[in-house]
Amino acid sequence: MITEARDYLTGLIRSIMGTETLVYLTEKELAACAESHVAGVLISTESLTASGKRVAVQEGRARRKFERSVALSVVLGEYTFAPLEEYYVGLLAAIKPVIADADGFGIRLEPGEVQWSEKSDELLRANVSVILTVNCTGGIYLPVETAPVSDYTVNAQRENG
Repeated sequence: MITEARDYLTGLIRSIMGTETLVYLTEKELAACAESHVAGVLISTESLTASGKRVAVQEGRARRKFERSVALSVVLGEYTFAPLEEYYVGLLAAIKPVIADADGFGIRLEPGEVQWSEKSDELLRANVSVILTVNCTGGIYLPVETAPVSDYTVNAQRENG
């Protein structure tokens, strides 16, 4: 789930800020970058909640063992405020509400908290930056074992009365 969401957001950032834009995936790499035109997608937090919800899948059924919530921090940095705001608004407009994970299950993407900063940010050397939290919700699924109907015999008797 994390890989799919991070790859999706990285692709969006590159399509909006330009394909030459390096999108860093760790805080260490981002902090070492000396550029102002910069971007990153960082894993912030993850939480799991037990769940027994059954979901339909193409080849049968599955049971969601855990509901999984991951917060990704999307970091955008730029020389001036005007292009940064343009990238930010473009990113918000482009984020789909649901993407698919590797197994075809949905991952909900929901933009959340936003932090703007100017020059005083310790993480980036950009003149202005914005950090957008994108909350990703999906699950960890297990197949539900079912026996074919042909394995069962039904005996029916009618009672009069």
